[in-house]
Amino acid sequence: MSGELFWKIVFYGSAGTGKTTIIDTLHRKTLENPDYNLEPTGQVTKIAKASGATLYFDRGIFQSRIQTNIFYHIFTVAGQENLAPLRKKILDGVDAIAFVFDGQRSMLDRNLKSLDELKETLGPALIHDIPVLILINKQDLPDSLKQEDVFEIFSRPNFPISQKELEHQNFVGFFETCALYSKEMNICSSFIELIEQLSTDPKLIPKHLIQKI
Repeated sequence: MSGELFWKIVFYGSAGTGKTTIIDTLHRKTLENPDYNLEPTGQVTKIAKASGATLYFDRGIFQSRIQTNIFYHIFTVAGQENLAPLRKKILDGVDAIAFVFDGQRSMLDRNLKSLDELKETLGPALIHDIPVLILINKQDLPDSLKQEDVFEIFSRPNFPISQKELEHQNFVGFFETCALYSKEMNICSSFIELIEQLSTDPKLIPKHLIQKI
């Protein structure tokens, strides 16, 4: 159909941060609740190991309930270190990033390594041209990192994302989240804020349209 717009959004992060659980919960919650301006079309596609760990990627397609010509293609990346080339391929043509920051303090080094990789791959386009939100996941666990903890980490000298970038309009913000369906926290609301940023900034154009021009 002519006039359809497709935004590509990638959930990025190291292995085990909850990316697949997030897309599953987002799918179920938006399917059940018509108050969200988002409706899944079909099922989530998963390419996983027998253990359940993502082997290549997960993919879900969502449609705006109000502007029905707008679709959001959502991908997750496999976080295993040996799959870095695949992650770079999945980032090709990305329009927005949801970085899943594992709230477990023991996972801090893996979070930072994943963020370094993301910034190295996308360079200055990250935030400046590609909106970003940070999900501080696993808030159901005891002693998980909070928004102020992660903000302090991002404030350290020589951090991949600068303070100036955090003040950019395309930085959607930090969100404390729980991806579990029964304990869902800020999964849907944070995603809605991300897609609203895509919709309201006139400078942002889906990458597949730019490639055709």
